[in-house]
Amino acid sequence: MRNPRPAVPALFAALFAGAVLAGCGSDEVVINYFSPDVLAVTAPDTLAAGQPLDVKIHWRATSTCQALDAFGFSVFDDTTFQIVAQGKETIAPDRTCDPSDAIHEASYRIPSPPLGRFRIQVYGSRQLFEMSVLGGATPAAVERHRVLVMNVAGGDPVAGATAKVIALGTSDTLLVLTAGAEGTADSALACPGAPRAYQLLVSGSSGRQVVLPFQQNPARCGVPERTHTRF
Repeated sequence: MRNPRPAVPALFAALFAGAVLAGCGSDEVVINYFSPDVLAVTAPDTLAAGQPLDVKIHWRATSTCQALDAFGFSVFDDTTFQIVAQGKETIAPDRTCDPSDAIHEASYRIPSPPLGRFRIQVYGSRQLFEMSVLGGATPAAVERHRVLVMNVAGGDPVAGATAKVIALGTSDTLLVLTAGAEGTADSALACPGAPRAYQLLVSGSSGRQVVLPFQQNPARCGVPERTHTRF
């Protein structure tokens, strides 16, 4: 996928259309719903039979009062799954909303994905991330990382981009991936045993960087992860 489609599909547009007011005075709570800026999506490209699909999503908050509220979810012909992120900003008299530029992690689980090949589509405010997944496969017993780095403006691949896999806790650099002409890089590690919390430090060819934490959603043995990022 190189060209981002229009923002959130019409099916979910109503999710982000308005605000909920708890009262009419200036000292009342106001809740604004919005479509968040999604920077990256991570998911396995192969799943064992009976294994749930965990889709990991990194999004940017522009205010300390913003949070990820919910996901819209739809299935088309049992082969395409659409996930739409919904944010919520709560403005209340007893809290201060400061400007922010923070990246947060979230996840959505599909408990029973189909066997065979299907695709997932994840929508942000101006983004569409699309991935193909093969269910009913036999993933290798390794911790694998694959990245696709795309330009934020047009979704074109960024050749020469790098992605460092850094262990949280020790800050050890486990892998350094360098994207080829198609903006992709792929490598694997021996299974660490327990799930491993880590972060991806992605650097574009222009020097721009983004740090994607995987604290709540660590890497697991035998779950070959693929991250698509656009920043």
